Amino acid sequence: MNEFDYQKAILLNQGGNDSAEGQIDFFGMFRNYVLNKWYIYLVCGIVSLGLAYVFYKKLQPVYQITSKLLIREREENSGSDDDFIKRNLLLSATSDKASNDIEILTSFSLMNSVVGKLGLETRYFWKDKLSERDAYKDFPIVVDTFSLNLIDNTTFEITPINKYSFKFSQGSKSGTYKYGQLFSNEFGKFRISRVESSRIAPGKTMHVEFLDAKKVAKKYLDNLNIELSSEKNNSSVRVLTLVDEVPQRGIDVLTYLMEKFDQVKSEANTEITLKTLELLDGRIRDISQELASAESTLEAFKLNNEIISSTTSDLETTLGDVKDLTREQRNLELQSRMLQAVRSELRDSSDNFKMLPINPSLYDGKVLGLIQPYNDLVLQRERLLMSGQPSNPIVQSTNQKLRSLRNSIVSAIGNMQDDVELNLSKLQNQYDKSNSRLRSVPMKERGLADKMRTQGIKENLYVYLLQKREEVSMALVSDYANSMIVDPPYSSIDPVGLKKAQIFGGAGLVGMAIPFFLIVLLDFFKGAIRTEKDIKQILPENKILGIINHQNKKSQQLLLGDPQNLATERFRTIRTNLQFYNREKTKCIMVTSSTSNEGKTFIATNLARSFALGKRKTIVVDFDLRRPSVNKFFNGNAEIGLSNFFLNELKLEEVIQISNEIPNLHFISGGPVIVNLLEIITEEQLSNLFFYLRENYEVIIVDCSPIGIIADSILLNKYVDKSLFVIRSSYTKKVMIEKAKEFFEQHKLVNPSIIFNDVKKQDDAYGYTYTHYKN
Repeated sequence: MNEFDYQKAILLNQGGNDSAEGQIDFFGMFRNYVLNKWYIYLVCGIVSLGLAYVFYKKLQPVYQITSKLLIREREENSGSDDDFIKRNLLLSATSDKASNDIEILTSFSLMNSVVGKLGLETRYFWKDKLSERDAYKDFPIVVDTFSLNLIDNTTFEITPINKYSFKFSQGSKSGTYKYGQLFSNEFGKFRISRVESSRIAPGKTMHVEFLDAKKVAKKYLDNLNIELSSEKNNSSVRVLTLVDEVPQRGIDVLTYLMEKFDQVKSEANTEITLKTLELLDGRIRDISQELASAESTLEAFKLNNEIISSTTSDLETTLGDVKDLTREQRNLELQSRMLQAVRSELRDSSDNFKMLPINPSLYDGKVLGLIQPYNDLVLQRERLLMSGQPSNPIVQSTNQKLRSLRNSIVSAIGNMQDDVELNLSKLQNQYDKSNSRLRSVPMKERGLADKMRTQGIKENLYVYLLQKREEVSMALVSDYANSMIVDPPYSSIDPVGLKKAQIFGGAGLVGMAIPFFLIVLLDFFKGAIRTEKDIKQILPENKILGIINHQNKKSQQLLLGDPQNLATERFRTIRTNLQFYNREKTKCIMVTSSTSNEGKTFIATNLARSFALGKRKTIVVDFDLRRPSVNKFFNGNAEIGLSNFFLNELKLEEVIQISNEIPNLHFISGGPVIVNLLEIITEEQLSNLFFYLRENYEVIIVDCSPIGIIADSILLNKYVDKSLFVIRSSYTKKVMIEKAKEFFEQHKLVNPSIIFNDVKKQDDAYGYTYTHYKN
């Protein structure tokens, strides 16, 4: 196979249909985004694993502490339907719903008291090179603070000197003190004591940090989780879980939290029970006086009227008729008195708010709906007063809500009293009708009946209240636990959270993913042509005449000095392909591009050299008159060129220069840059120029301005036989090719073909290499 046949085979291979076109080249993507950038992945992987190592060393292991708590719920339907006081007490005055108790368990005030009790606002820890390790109850010293000035950095270092003294430092400030000595500095007053059972190694630095107690409580609340033990069985057992770096500390937090919860519940129940006892005692005193008065009146009436017995048939018949009415009247009167007592308690306009007993049968639904929120607010106010002052805005807001609720309850109870009085009025009317029947009974018997009825009502009410008081007293001294610890807190054996394999595995994935997405993202925003496939997607109808591999800037001008160079072979291929298209008509070749710096002058000069080396008389014409650059590749006289010819300063023969490297190679530089030179060029000058060149040269290479910027190349269409459009790999933007596509579709370029320039080895679709072995 001769040289021409060999190049023809290459051309036919380029022009053939690609059977894989339209399919996704996964291997190509892997090669471009991974294999070709392996060093980036290596660096990112090493950095990511290094950061993961530092993170792993600094990360303290976290343990999960678990406990189970049974929240007991009391029966709500205790007592008969007419026993409204017993149903009111329920041996408890607070809501026993487990969901409400969970709110108490997760309350900030409760956790804040746990933090204060255990002293968790003071953190003791050891420091290694990269990590910190918390200590709890096994630290050799105890730090007491009397007036701490919280600053940005509240971490102090205590370095033992000997058994009796230590060095106290914070940053660059330090001082030497004795154990047990009270000392002061700008950070506050401190006293540091030794733990007798612990040994202190001289020179080993200990670290103490003072934290905000509220932030510590908030941290533990965030780490606390309470769930149902079994939703299927509607269980009242709650599973409490907490994560902590020190297992024993987490166990103590859960233990004291549950103890404090039971204490708060018991105190609330005791307070409301005492309030109920106080109300009952007041009513018993009043009824006792009324009963004594009624008995004295009855006794005096019998003595004055000499009545020994009340068993006459007329009196018994009359009393039987009134019996039912008196029973109803007794209940209504009792209800009215209880309402009046509660209303009297609520008329206090001061901020002395107390719990109110809940009585489902005493109150209607509206009053019950107001008393429960009122009691909840009273409990909330008391918890706030435990950790704050009465002037606290939250306490003042709660007081306002309580006053509003108290007024609403007083109004609602007043409405209920009106209804009770109406019912009493109706019963009185019925009673009057029954009493009228007593007119036929002797006056003594009727008077006796009245006195006995009054005495009986007072006696029954007195006995009833005494009975209820005993029941409440029994409830007060009874040891009924509101909750029970089913499983005491225990810690997990192994740490929870991130494992070593997860940390390093995740770091490895991140170290691979970040560079991949960055490379893809940069490639996306860069939007440059990289492969032949990118060109075919935009210009599918145009052939790629040749591919020029990447060259260093220093070797570009001497590219064809080595005949065995790969680029020399590529230009020889382009030369042969141009001859293969149409040997006789392909004489004047124009080289252009979409924008500057795409290598069109490099292509034009080296293609001309290739033709000259092939024993063909060749000339290169620099028609990029605004930015002429052909002269740089031949080291000619830059002051002589086309501009001199078009300005009629020199003849055409005078502007032609001869290359010192290749005898058959001539060139015409652009000459001095003249503003608006193209506007004064005449058609006659262009015709004379190309007529002379065609008559005297076999190959004419015209280096023209980019068509994407200046459309000067269109002026030369009638003088050229073929156009070479240069696209530079990883530089030419796809959007520029989209704009240049219009020139191809509208045939503004004569017989155009594409030269793919500056293709790096990884982007070379053919993977073609050339190796020359020298002896």
